[in-house]
Amino acid sequence: MHLNYREKSPENINEYKCPSLISVISFIVVSFFIVSNALASSEMNYEKLLKDLKDNKVLIDAQNERIEQIEEMIEEMDEQVGSRALAHAFEAKELTVGGFLHSTFTSIEGEDGSASSFNRLIFELLVRAKFNEDWSAFAAQAFIRESDDAFGNPFNASASRTDPAFNQRSKAPLVIAWVNYQNSDLLNIQLGRYITPHGIINIEHFPATLLDTEQPLFLRPFSGNTLFPNFMTGVNMHGRKFVGTNQESILSYNLFTGNFAGNPGELVTGGRVSYEFGKSGFTVGGNASTGDRGVANSDYNLVGIDVLIKKGKFLWKSEVFSSSEDFGEDRLGWYVQPGWHVTPKWTIFYRYDFLDNGRNSDQTENMLGINHLPYPNIRLRATLTAKDFDVSTAIPSPATDATVLQFSGTFSF
Repeated sequence: MHLNYREKSPENINEYKCPSLISVISFIVVSFFIVSNALASSEMNYEKLLKDLKDNKVLIDAQNERIEQIEEMIEEMDEQVGSRALAHAFEAKELTVGGFLHSTFTSIEGEDGSASSFNRLIFELLVRAKFNEDWSAFAAQAFIRESDDAFGNPFNASASRTDPAFNQRSKAPLVIAWVNYQNSDLLNIQLGRYITPHGIINIEHFPATLLDTEQPLFLRPFSGNTLFPNFMTGVNMHGRKFVGTNQESILSYNLFTGNFAGNPGELVTGGRVSYEFGKSGFTVGGNASTGDRGVANSDYNLVGIDVLIKKGKFLWKSEVFSSSEDFGEDRLGWYVQPGWHVTPKWTIFYRYDFLDNGRNSDQTENMLGINHLPYPNIRLRATLTAKDFDVSTAIPSPATDATVLQFSGTFSF
C-alpha cells in the first residue's frame, strides 16, 4: 500500500494561515450578543407565558363560578317543576310563548262632573307555533277587566258627555287566531281571525308598540266598526317583495275577505298596498274596502291613505279614511301624530285627531304625550287630552269639552 504523503514545505506553507486576533475577537463579541438576545427573548417569552397562564386561570375560575350558579338554578327549577316541561311543542317545529300585562288609570274632568278610575287591566297571552317551513299559527288570548268609554260610544244613547262615569266589566276574548301558509315572501295565505290590514296603528295594534293605547277616534270603540272593523274573521292573502335598484325598497300588499263579529251575515272585502322607499324611512299606504253596516241598505265603500316617516329621532304617523254610506251620512276620520325620540328611552308626541261619525256628531282631540322605556320590554306613558264635541242631532247631546289625564304601563314578556 502506498501512501501519498506530502510534507509541508516552505512552498505551500501559506495555504495554512492562522486566523487573526481581530477575527477571533469579532467572533466572540457577535456570539455573545446572539446568546444574550436569545436569553433575553427566552426570559420575555417565559414572563408572557406566565402572565397568560394567570389570566387563563382567572377566566377559568370565573367560568367555574358561573357554571356553579347555573347548576344551582337548574336544581332550584327542578325542585319547582319536577319532571314537568315548561312548554311542549308536541309535533310543532317551534313553539314561542309570550304576552303582556297592561294597566291604565284615567281621570276625566267634564263640564258638569268628573270621574277617575283604574279603568283597564289586560293580561294577554301570545302563542306562535311553527309546524314546518311553510305552515305556522298565531293566537292572542286576552283576559280583560275594563270600563266602557266614559263618554259612551257615538251610537250609545246613554252616553254622557258633560258628566262622564266609568262602569266595570270583564271579558276574555280570543283577540287573534290564525293559521298561515307561506309559499314565498310574495305569497302568504292567512285563515282565521286577524287584524284588519288597514292603516298604521290598527296594524301595529299591540300596546307594547303604541305611544298611546287609546288609538285614534276612528278606531274606537275597540273591536268596533266606526269606519272599518278592527278585526276580521276570514281569509287574508298577503306578501311583500324587495324592489328598486339595490333591492332596498319594499312593496307589500293585502287582499282580504271576511266577517265583522258584529255583523256575521255580511262579508267585508278589501285590500291594502304599501311602499317603503329604501332607507329613506318613508312609507306610504293605500287602503280600500267595501261592506255592510248591519242594517237594511247600509252598504259602504271605504278608501284611505296613510303616511309613516321614521327618520333618525323624528317619527310621523298620519292616516285619513273616508266612507261613502248608503245609510246615514258619509263618515270621515283622520289624524296627524308627530313624535320625537329625545333619547332611546324617552319619546314625546302630539296628536290631532278628528272624527265625523256620520251621525252629525263631530269630535276632535288634541293630545300631548310622553313615553318612557326604562327597559325594552317596559313602556310607561302619560297623556293629556283636550276633547271637543260638536252638537249631536242624531243622539241629542250638547256641544261640550272635557280634559282627560291618563297614565298607563305595558309590561311585556
